[in-house]
Amino acid sequence: MARETSNKIYYRKVFDNTKRCLREAKAKMHPSASHTMRLGDPTTNDKVEVMEIEHAIRWCVSFHLGEWSQGTWRMMRSSYKMLLEKLKSKNRITEDKYNELVEIMANAKGLSRKERAGNKKTSSRRKKNIKPEDIEKIEAYLSENQRVWGQALVIWLWAAIGTGLRPNEWQTARWEKEGPDKFVLSSDNFKHNESRSYAPRREIDVTSLPEHILHAVKQQMFVVHGDEGMIKSGMAEQHYKGCSALLLSLNKKLWPRRKANINLYTGRHQFSSNAKADPNVSDVQRAALMGHKTTRTSRERYGRTTSGSAGLTPTVGNDAVLDLIKSPDFNGAPQQQKVPGASGKK
Repeated sequence: MARETSNKIYYRKVFDNTKRCLREAKAKMHPSASHTMRLGDPTTNDKVEVMEIEHAIRWCVSFHLGEWSQGTWRMMRSSYKMLLEKLKSKNRITEDKYNELVEIMANAKGLSRKERAGNKKTSSRRKKNIKPEDIEKIEAYLSENQRVWGQALVIWLWAAIGTGLRPNEWQTARWEKEGPDKFVLSSDNFKHNESRSYAPRREIDVTSLPEHILHAVKQQMFVVHGDEGMIKSGMAEQHYKGCSALLLSLNKKLWPRRKANINLYTGRHQFSSNAKADPNVSDVQRAALMGHKTTRTSRERYGRTTSGSAGLTPTVGNDAVLDLIKSPDFNGAPQQQKVPGASGKK
């Protein structure tokens, strides 16, 4: 009876993981998405398309071990081995193929307790600036060492620099105007419920961004909100976790001596630095673009002017909100501030 219960647990784990592998491969248009089979849903008994077992195992080893503990991997390895044994007994795979896949799994290792603790410790030290050459270095590495979330990560980093959106705000983003000559993005102000923002949503006119950054913003919106994007495919959380985990590992690989890591929030800090460095962007405009109720927030808590570059900041999508921004001086007294331009445009 215990053996039967274990097999059911193993089968469900394989079923869930092969579904996940196929979703990820489809989202990234990876060739492995074409290697499918059908497994019975352990709950409904309906036949469901999943990634073929061999390709799913290779996918896990390549892309999932960076987020799994050794215990989780042992369980997953046992689960796959159980199904491989069944397939071998029914002559659906050869003895040689069975041995090959078992060896691949045996040679793969999950994260040790020390490695997992290190991930948690180092991830808390956030770098507050990201240079173009940092992203270019990431792109160069990923071009030679493909990862499932590699392209999505690079898009996200450029898009964050161009919009200043918090990682969780992309799920609420939408186009208010989408071409041909005007691109205005809106998103929820995540901190509005904490009375730290001037309105529930903010609008950002990204039309004037450099071409490569505007392209990344468009790509990010497609990845998250497209017909086969992360929201509709139910993969928004995996998109975030996958990109975050990959970025953490790249920090260790590419900059092992750094004490602070680039993460998905770093782009928001760089956005603030770029706005501070741009003489055509006022404190009030910067606060409006970032969703802050007061100019003090980005001035005191976000990236430094010296880390920024002018000409990389979008414009406020709705100038009416500028009157809602509080601009206290350094002693806390209200201060009137001149806004460059007639309507908040650069």
